[in-house]
Order: sequence, then C-alpha cells, then structure tokens
Amino acid sequence: MEITREIARKFNKQYGFVFREPKPLLTKFSRLVGLDGNAKMSKSLNNTILLSDPPEEVTAKLKKPKQIRKN
Repeated sequence: MEITREIARKFNKQYGFVFREPKPLLTKFSRLVGLDGNAKMSKSLNNTILLSDPPEEVTAKLKKPKQIRKN
C-alpha cells in the first residue's frame, strides 16, 4: 500500500494530477483468518486462497469443511 501511495505522489508531482493517492481501509481485525479458522492465512499452513488460484479451486477451498485444531 505504501509503495503504491509513493508512486502515485511522485507520478502526480512530475506529470500533474493523474492518480488519486490510495487510502488504506483499516478494520478492527489485525489479520485475515485462514481457511482452517484457527490461524492467520499462511502458505506454509496451506490455508490460503491465492490470487492465482482458478475460480474452481477457490470454490473448492471455500466448500471444504473447516478443520479446527485442538490445543
């Protein structure tokens, strides 16, 4: 987010106003819960939805029953 804001500022300074500077959308949640419902999303925990995932794979991941870890 910060890099995008910086690029927009520099571009607009050099070429005039072209891009609006993006504003962060802050929520009360500090992290996104993973598909297993226990931990944050993490590739190493294999509980993520990747931007490169095809729509069928995303649908399949969302339909899987959540596996709740017992501590």
